[in-house]
Amino acid sequence: MVLIPIGTSYTAQLEGSSLKEVCCEQCRCEYVYVAARSGSGHGLAPLFMFQEAAESSAEKAAYQRLQKELAKAVDIAPCPRCSRVQGFMIRAKRLKIMQGAAVTAFVFLAPVLLFAAFGVGKSVLPDTLSRVAVGVLFEAGLVAAIGGALAFLFNPNAGRLFPFTRKAIQPTMTVEDFQAHQESEHQREQQELAERAEQIRQNQEKMEAENAAKRERAKARKEEEARKLAERAKRSI
Repeated sequence: MVLIPIGTSYTAQLEGSSLKEVCCEQCRCEYVYVAARSGSGHGLAPLFMFQEAAESSAEKAAYQRLQKELAKAVDIAPCPRCSRVQGFMIRAKRLKIMQGAAVTAFVFLAPVLLFAAFGVGKSVLPDTLSRVAVGVLFEAGLVAAIGGALAFLFNPNAGRLFPFTRKAIQPTMTVEDFQAHQESEHQREQQELAERAEQIRQNQEKMEAENAAKRERAKARKEEEARKLAERAKRSI
């Protein structure tokens, strides 16, 4: 068997964040939090040609994926004033729990089919298709029940975070505090720029003073040499 290379695959991974604005449904406080996500993209260079184009394609796909993830990102971000987690955040996380349950059901689907096909429960249901159908229904019902129970029990406003942890809770601040923080950061940056400019000015003045002193010393040496030459010339007459 001869292996024929068909090309090189490239993968790009990008991380980014987006500022989310929220209005609390309980106290009407307007607040913000930062949602961070990542996106990946792939590109293929056939027969090792167009590698730069493949890399660019992977980066573009990763960027587009990242933007989509940021656009739909919803995190557990309680109101900084009344500590309430918004209803749409709870619904989004409950949907994520159910999606996780669906993925789990799909992962365990193959073993269920194999057990049913190879005789588990044959004494009760001799027909293979019936055993497969019962096995699939049992697995789907069990996973749906567990996922539904976890989704129903999840309520951070009642102190029930499972299956998430406290690490999933994002820090928040009111819009007023965020604007004040931004203004403070801007002033700090301006102060740093002013201090840097002042330091550059002082360094330039110091350099100019040193250069002026060097010129004065060089001028004095030349004058001294000229004076000595004049004296020697007088003595030689």
